[in-house]
Amino acid sequence: MNQSGLSNEIYIDVSGGSNLRLDAFLAEEVENLSRSKLRDLILNGNVLVNGKVSKPSYHVKDFDKITVKMPPPEPLELIPEEIHMEFLYEDDYFLAVNKPPGIVVHPGAGNREGTLVSGLLNYTDTLSTLGGTNRPGLVHRLDKNTSGVLIVAKTDEAHWKLGALFAERKIYKEYRALVWGIPCPTNRVIETYLTRNPRNRQKYCVSNTGKFARSRYETIESFGIITYVKVIIETGRTHQIRIHMQYVGHPVVGDATY
Repeated sequence: MNQSGLSNEIYIDVSGGSNLRLDAFLAEEVENLSRSKLRDLILNGNVLVNGKVSKPSYHVKDFDKITVKMPPPEPLELIPEEIHMEFLYEDDYFLAVNKPPGIVVHPGAGNREGTLVSGLLNYTDTLSTLGGTNRPGLVHRLDKNTSGVLIVAKTDEAHWKLGALFAERKIYKEYRALVWGIPCPTNRVIETYLTRNPRNRQKYCVSNTGKFARSRYETIESFGIITYVKVIIETGRTHQIRIHMQYVGHPVVGDATY
């Protein structure tokens, strides 16, 4: 499935012979909305299949083109906060910030303060708006306990161009992690489909359907029961590295979720 969308609409080109009900398919493809919420969107005519209003029971087919008109996010009161951040690069269009572990990227349920966005708003009043009112400047994100470089868009044009590069998988993404055990083989490509865990909607799992995910790990050094690895991801799925390393029997050290 190819998915894009830089406004309040998401466009999905179906491939891979899904044959799921429309509401079930969208529950796997669209983040942050429950199946019941998506069903309401379908019934209210906010989901089009090949340009026409459809039903939740419609079975998705190869080459279908789906448009989802997303509800606007409930606006939060974003308060600028003085948060120490290391900026690696800045020009008129972009910022590159080194996100430390333990900080949430944007406000959400249970995380209203102390986010990276709050620090960005304190640093500059020039941030793109295409990410929505709650995510100014954000083109991508990192998990709370992951450290690394975030590219922030300062203009809407820069946001659009960066979003296209991510969608076309032209951004190189490399991570480092400590994992349990000694991976064998020492280098490996992992290809699976990922979907929401039906028993816990906050987690994802390997499945026969869902979003395609491809990772490659390379062993840097082993320390007996723990190994230091480099992981390159060619797709950017939620929790991808954590799920893939757990899938091959070497979960990330310190990851209480997987």
